[in-house]
Amino acid sequence: MELQFLVMIDTEIGLFDFLERLRTELTGARLQRPRSFDWMGNWVQVWENDDYIAKRARPTVDEYLYFRYRMEVTPTENIHLDDQLDAALQVKRSVENTGAEAVICADFEDLLGS
Repeated sequence: MELQFLVMIDTEIGLFDFLERLRTELTGARLQRPRSFDWMGNWVQVWENDDYIAKRARPTVDEYLYFRYRMEVTPTENIHLDDQLDAALQVKRSVENTGAEAVICADFEDLLGS
C-alpha cells in the first residue's frame, strides 16, 4: 500500500502565512525550504493548486480537487501504516485548527474513519 498521501486544503489565508501557522501546529516540524518541511519521517510540501476554482471548492463529491492548496506528504523513512494513519489525522486536525478545510486523499483513506 502506498503511504504517501495528499491533503487538499481550502482557506483564504495566504500560502506562506498558512505554512507558518501549520508548522506551529505540527510539533517537531523542521523547515527545509519555503514551501516544505520535515515532520514525523515525512517530507511535507504545500503548493498552490493549479486547478483551484473558488466557486467550485467544496468538501463533497470531488469538488475538493478545486481547493486552493495541495499538500504532499511523502515518507522519507521506513514508516509503518499505523504511523502514517496517525500522521494523516494529525495533519487534518492541524490544518483545520488554522481555520481551513482539509480532505485527505490516500490509498489508506478508508482506514481513517469519518
